[in-house]
Amino acid sequence: YGNTIPYKSVPSEKGYTFSEWDGYTQGMKMPAKDLDFVSEKTTNSYSILYFVDGEFWAEKLYKYQEAIEPLEYFKEGYNVSEWKPTLPEKMPYYNLSAYCTTEVMRYNVIFVDENGNTVSEAKGVPYNTPIIDIIPLVEEGYSYTITSVDVNETVKDNMTIVGKLSINEYKVTIICGETQT
Repeated sequence: YGNTIPYKSVPSEKGYTFSEWDGYTQGMKMPAKDLDFVSEKTTNSYSILYFVDGEFWAEKLYKYQEAIEPLEYFKEGYNVSEWKPTLPEKMPYYNLSAYCTTEVMRYNVIFVDENGNTVSEAKGVPYNTPIIDIIPLVEEGYSYTITSVDVNETVKDNMTIVGKLSINEYKVTIICGETQT
């Protein structure tokens, strides 16, 4: 009774924060009764930063030891790699970063005539390429006119495009003197 109550440091544990002792003040004297000093234990939160193709994309907070459910990144027309490094099942007592990369999907486009005969093939065409950019060149003296799709549409999957293959017509003009034939 009457002695100064010595200060005891609050507990320390990875992944948790402890509050200062409730009811304790520095230099307080022991009264004529029992005392209880309580330090509240709080679970810390840590973040996972997600990067796509080297650029920050998202952040998600987890409490220490909470089950991690990795975010799913989607970009239409692209393959997305797995997150690296592989994330643990539960959140550790520190922040993490996860990285993935994307790669444009590529498709094959077959150009056929109205009878289904192959006129040309374009292999490995990147997603969202305008069809007008890949219209096949045909033999000199011929024309290929697409009839099944709008040429301003873009490639979003493997495609077979129908068109009309026709022989060009040319006019021959013979001028003899003043008479045209």
